Amino acid sequence: MTEQIIPDDKNWTWVLEKRCGDCGFDSSSFNYLTSGVTLRALGALWPGILAREDVLQRPRANMWSPLEYGCHVRDVFRKFDERVHLMLDNNDPQFENWDQDKTAIDDNYGAQSPATVSMELHDAALKLADLFDSVEGEQWQRRGLRSDGSAFTIGTLAQYLMHDPVHHVWDVETTAPVASPAVHRKMAIDANNGTWEFLGNDINEMSQGDVDEMTRRANAAAYHWAKADGTGPANAARADWLLSRVWAVRGNGTFALHHANRCMETCVTHKLVDFDLAYAHECTARAYACMSMNEGALKHLALAREIEIKDPEDKEIVDSDIASEPWFGLAK
Repeated sequence: MTEQIIPDDKNWTWVLEKRCGDCGFDSSSFNYLTSGVTLRALGALWPGILAREDVLQRPRANMWSPLEYGCHVRDVFRKFDERVHLMLDNNDPQFENWDQDKTAIDDNYGAQSPATVSMELHDAALKLADLFDSVEGEQWQRRGLRSDGSAFTIGTLAQYLMHDPVHHVWDVETTAPVASPAVHRKMAIDANNGTWEFLGNDINEMSQGDVDEMTRRANAAAYHWAKADGTGPANAARADWLLSRVWAVRGNGTFALHHANRCMETCVTHKLVDFDLAYAHECTARAYACMSMNEGALKHLALAREIEIKDPEDKEIVDSDIASEPWFGLAK
């Protein structure tokens, strides 16, 4: 994995003119006004990728591992955040040259923590998405210049950018180990159960390695449920509930609320009630409490308690989880 990749010196600005023959993305037809929602969706794909068992493995000598691609995509998001800010704040700024291959070597991409990269990539995607959402009207036509003289508007920069994360998802998905839906189901169950080996512990007494492994297993469960045999909306909702709990335990309310919102959206869209809807409100309440947004926390906690749960055993499980910490000092 330490073997050096041959540097990519191609000029990729051609993607603004025609469809990519590999990943199929057509930058020229991409509506840059949807950049924010697109980046959030792309960012949500990577936790599952970075939870794969082959995350550290290069599929061939001249190709990055999923981890190295994840590091690159994270840094692309950060670099474009910097460039969009330059374009908004200055007239026709010139971008400093960025050598992505040198960065990969200097920052030792292959030795970074997959769980940490997953969190950082997701955070960078959301930050850049929010920045694009703030661009208005004629600001989309503000210009910036690459070191090779190529000129971009914020709109064409967004179109150019979007090919990169799409293409690299294609890179890692086309090299993913092939497993049957039945195998994915077993792996989802194993990853889910494995997460609970850590969730019952006091986070203050856990090593950073254990915290990262807990997060990796929760992401792996979500990834495998999405590909498993017999998966339905309830599995998706429960996968996001588990991720929300993990991030709440880690004290990251932003990520906890992101997954809580996804859990709630799945329940509402697919009319899930009973046990699942109660848990959607419970994890939303916990995420708000983690962010010290107590009014929202108390509202959703009350809604969780009001949900009718027909099976007494399920009701006992939900009540037990509601009683468990952390609630971050919420007077419930």
